[in-house]
Amino acid sequence: LWSVAKCRGTVPDLIARGSRMTLQDESSMTSTDAAKLLWSAATLKWEDQALLQGIVGNRDSVLQGCTLQDLSNMVWASAILGKQEEAYRFGLEAAEVFTAQATAASSSAARSTSEPAPRASAQAVANVLWALAKLKDHKATTPAEDQRFADLARRMSPLVINTLLEATPQGISNIMWACAKLDAREDQMLGSCCHRLAACLEAADMQHIANGCWATARLMALAPSSDGFTALETEQAAKTLLRAVAKHLHERVQTGVDGRFSRKLMLRRWAGCSTKHVSMFCWSFAKALPKDKATRQVLRDSLDQVEELSDQNDLRAQEHSNILWAWSAGIDAWLPSERPKTVLKRLIAVMCRPNMQLKESTPLAAVMSCVALSKLHGVVDEGSQKQLAAWMDRTSRLAVQTQSLSELRGSSVVALLRSMTNVGCLHSRLLHEGLKVLRGDDVASTLQPFEYVLLLESTAFVRPEKVPSALVDILGEAVARLNEFHVRDIARMLWVLLRLSHFSSSAKLDFEAVFSACTQALGNRNHPLSLTSGAPPNGPRLTPMEWVWFLNTAAPLKLSEGRAVEGPSWLLTREVAPWQERLETYCAAVRGEVSALSGSRAQRTEETQQAASWRYQKALREIGVESLGPRWTPLALSLLQIGYCQPTSEVLSAFEEERSRRKDEGRFGHYAMINVKLEGHAEASHSAWDEGEGYSTEDNDESTRGSESDSDANEDDDDDDDDDNDDPRAPRERRHDSSSNTNSSSSSSSNSSSRSKNDSSNHEEGMPFDETFGGSSSSSHSAATNELKPWTPLFLKGRRNAGRAESQLLRRLASELEEVSPNIEGSILLFADRAPDISSLGALAQLRQRFPRLEVKVCYENGLPGEVKQADPSEAPFEVVGGGPNANEDSELLAKTIREALEKYTREKDDFVPVSVIGSYSDVQELWKKVSGGLHIQPSKKKEERKKKKWTDKLKYFLTHRPHDFDVRQSEPVSVRILNEPSDEALGHAKRMDRLQLLVERAIVRLMKTGRGKSFPQGEGFVPIEEVTTDKEVSAIWKHCKLDASHRLAFYLRHSQDFEVLDKTETSLDEATKNSAPPASSNASDASPIDARTWVRIRL
Repeated sequence: LWSVAKCRGTVPDLIARGSRMTLQDESSMTSTDAAKLLWSAATLKWEDQALLQGIVGNRDSVLQGCTLQDLSNMVWASAILGKQEEAYRFGLEAAEVFTAQATAASSSAARSTSEPAPRASAQAVANVLWALAKLKDHKATTPAEDQRFADLARRMSPLVINTLLEATPQGISNIMWACAKLDAREDQMLGSCCHRLAACLEAADMQHIANGCWATARLMALAPSSDGFTALETEQAAKTLLRAVAKHLHERVQTGVDGRFSRKLMLRRWAGCSTKHVSMFCWSFAKALPKDKATRQVLRDSLDQVEELSDQNDLRAQEHSNILWAWSAGIDAWLPSERPKTVLKRLIAVMCRPNMQLKESTPLAAVMSCVALSKLHGVVDEGSQKQLAAWMDRTSRLAVQTQSLSELRGSSVVALLRSMTNVGCLHSRLLHEGLKVLRGDDVASTLQPFEYVLLLESTAFVRPEKVPSALVDILGEAVARLNEFHVRDIARMLWVLLRLSHFSSSAKLDFEAVFSACTQALGNRNHPLSLTSGAPPNGPRLTPMEWVWFLNTAAPLKLSEGRAVEGPSWLLTREVAPWQERLETYCAAVRGEVSALSGSRAQRTEETQQAASWRYQKALREIGVESLGPRWTPLALSLLQIGYCQPTSEVLSAFEEERSRRKDEGRFGHYAMINVKLEGHAEASHSAWDEGEGYSTEDNDESTRGSESDSDANEDDDDDDDDDNDDPRAPRERRHDSSSNTNSSSSSSSNSSSRSKNDSSNHEEGMPFDETFGGSSSSSHSAATNELKPWTPLFLKGRRNAGRAESQLLRRLASELEEVSPNIEGSILLFADRAPDISSLGALAQLRQRFPRLEVKVCYENGLPGEVKQADPSEAPFEVVGGGPNANEDSELLAKTIREALEKYTREKDDFVPVSVIGSYSDVQELWKKVSGGLHIQPSKKKEERKKKKWTDKLKYFLTHRPHDFDVRQSEPVSVRILNEPSDEALGHAKRMDRLQLLVERAIVRLMKTGRGKSFPQGEGFVPIEEVTTDKEVSAIWKHCKLDASHRLAFYLRHSQDFEVLDKTETSLDEATKNSAPPASSNASDASPIDARTWVRIRL
């Protein structure tokens, strides 16, 4: 039988009968005979039940007398025949006997001084480990059995290490592959195998290298078996192996001779890879080294080989999904600005071909491919996005036609729906089929809490006119498991349900019980909600956006006219009161910055206007959300002195008519309309659409698709938030469709549609820093002007803010109000199909500030009942936070008092008067205490630490800082006089001080631009004085302006009427107060330890 197996022949009947007869005579059969019989049967795939029963039935006698090689052969044979229960159990027992005997032999050989006992060979050890992995694959094992396999593999670690130098590349590869399949990570063994395989790559076959890389990646994802240095060594060994493999594959080798040109063919080793090898390499590197340079090289090289093999149509579905997953996970190996757009375009072209036929296609592989493609969707060009979406659409429709979704688990169905939603090609048939699968056989009960939320978001994307009954049943399952949900999952689920209720007439009734149940579930937890940056250790943490979601959907909660809120006491005390206080503080800050922004347009320098722009945008983003939602927007409008009302029936009917027309065309988006009535002008109305393209609710193949790349996002995180509060369908591309309907008597608006388009594109998008910061290089200030510039609203940066329908209309309104007097009377009504975002609220506040006599009202669909009247600007004017025209009265009064003292003194003595004499006046002394504020600065240089005195502000410094009022003679004793006829020296000093002011303003603006600005209760726009002082230009000019070595720039900033300074004691107290109160910002920098530096900003 052994000879037949060696010849790979067929078992003759005579030998088969003889083999069975041999097993009947136990006395004549040795353990070696049994091992040969079993090995031969396995080699020949001869699954003879009688032969197997004869050997297994005598397992005790057979296993006791076996050599290590015999045991290795029997374990290997049992793995081949392991589908039979007898072979499975016998093989596992034989492996345990082998491990025990081999370990004992190795130990005795180490202790014995005589001839050592035979030990296990490297091939035998590799075969046993390989067989264990195969045995585990043959049967659905329990966790206890999995642990038994893993422990057995770990016990063999010393045997592997002792025989590793004798192992072949195939043996090393099999050992690593087996450990990965058994989930048995032993750090010392893994590190040794990685080093050994890296040393013999030249002798290894491509299959062995691929198996080794795959095993390394899988084992590195497991928890280390040791702590400290050994685990670090193992990780480094794995990286060394993978990088060596990447270099090995990238090298060019001779593969033959080109007969046409009689030259050697030099190709990369990738040419020897099959599609299976390519998928294993890509998956391994993306899994183990997602951000490494080697991963970038492997992904690039693998694409060349995939393109070479694409014509063979030999790609399997699992390999297809592995390659795409590797690219989606490894795309982070490139910086966003360095991503290979051409390579990504080639990838989509080859992996999403219309005529692609994948072998061994399975529903799970299709789902994994769609999930990977959805992640790549945001980083490829528009043409690739369309090709990618078309492939996903074909795949999903095929799954619906073949009804293969029923073969998937619940989490896989949700993943498919979510990926189709992200790409914008989810259609209603797929959604209903997925809901049907999830409702059947309690599949929904297996979902994780966050997967219920993803399912709801996918449903909201389709915008069903009626809530599917399957979704209502699944929601019932979710409500029964609310105790398993995290707070943020509940908040997000409530928000999506609110969006769904806007699309479906029956949704409000279907979801009413869910709103109440979710709110009560949060109330039963007895932990107050709080922001991420300031939550207590035992309380749930929410982002500002999640907090807004919950407060907009909590039930029962009602916001009545004015600012009164009705609801359960626990809800009002724990959740609503902190939010309402936060909102009031936020709106007050925005009002102040709007006032400063309006005043800066007529102020002295361009730098002042830039600082005002930055401070306004920073204050507007301080709330941490893009929209306050339908419930809290009326309160914000009231706090910003803007009116709120319900839309009239005429407005709603016009909107519904337009929406129905667009729906018939398969087009969706958001709508806004503005009605303008100005004194002396004809009434005019304009409308605009913020269109997000995607599949319609109808199942047609002609639906349009679109996308917006994430790479176009603004560098500020707030502009990259999800559009969950805006467009339920998460629009991928925005196209502006504007129309106008004006009074026929108004000739100026006859061409309103084209003007709207031009105005939307020509007006500034909010003075982004990249365009507005930079100033002139001239030595003088930017040209000052007292003329009121044309009104242009300032919006937040970002394409989303620019494309919103409300933003389009407000920009157009600005163009029409350029020549209008600020005192004009009239009314403006803005309607939208959703609550305006904070960028639009800020623009409305600017409109309110510029035209105080205009009555500005806002209304939107699904808003709260009631009306909020616009406040009278004369009763509650906007005020600049922390500043204003009277903020520096003490400095001005001190200068006036000194001038009076000098005038009195110079009538009797010389023109120049010693500063010490002026400082002796009691009135000057009292005012000087207020102006200096006791400001002291401790020297920071080591050579000055021996000085007992601190740097102290002095009156002579104050006089030096006013070169246009006083002439200071610096020779001792320092003296001063009123500047009547300035000398050349005085004129030069005045020019230097003017130059210093300009450079300080520019330095402050640069620091704000680079993110060094910080907010305090006094307002936005403060930067550290220390960093202003170290600015090269400021430091150079200050050397020529200061009076002596103790003269500090902080003294000048404190005295100047153009800057505001926060002392160390003030900022420390503010920080302590801020840390003890509920956080006013989600910015991590605000939660930092107390910063005792001195801060300055430009006074507006």
